[in-house]
Amino acid sequence: MPIYEGTTAIQSNDLIGRKVIRNGGGTVDALVARIEETTARLRMSTHPVAQRTAERLERAVEATRRATASVLSFASAPRDAAAVSVPYLMLLGVLAGGWMHALAVAAVLAHETEGEKDAARLTLADFYGAHHLPRVHALAETVAGGEIG
Repeated sequence: MPIYEGTTAIQSNDLIGRKVIRNGGGTVDALVARIEETTARLRMSTHPVAQRTAERLERAVEATRRATASVLSFASAPRDAAAVSVPYLMLLGVLAGGWMHALAVAAVLAHETEGEKDAARLTLADFYGAHHLPRVHALAETVAGGEIG
């Protein structure tokens, strides 16, 4: 559970202030570029889990871009930026989880034959993409609302 006036707040405010606003979103742009490399690799596969994972991750990346633009628009409104720092931190955490599952899918598909553990990894990635990754979209809406919404 988040500790809003403790570690979570410290990390989220550092993320917003030093890693997003201060460099104009460059850190997030670099992260997104790496995620897009992974989705491009998945798009080359005809495997249905690879295709679904890439599609879901691409949509989550777009929501992340919108959320990051919102954060950057709050550069002159520190209360708005602070108010959405925890949802933004959570958004990036969920996105990173989706990316890690996408990397697992790419690794599994690189195997010559699919083993029992490989099938489980594909199932987990598909589940995460369907049940957890959509949270990025809701969190992006929260971020866009700023302090008041």
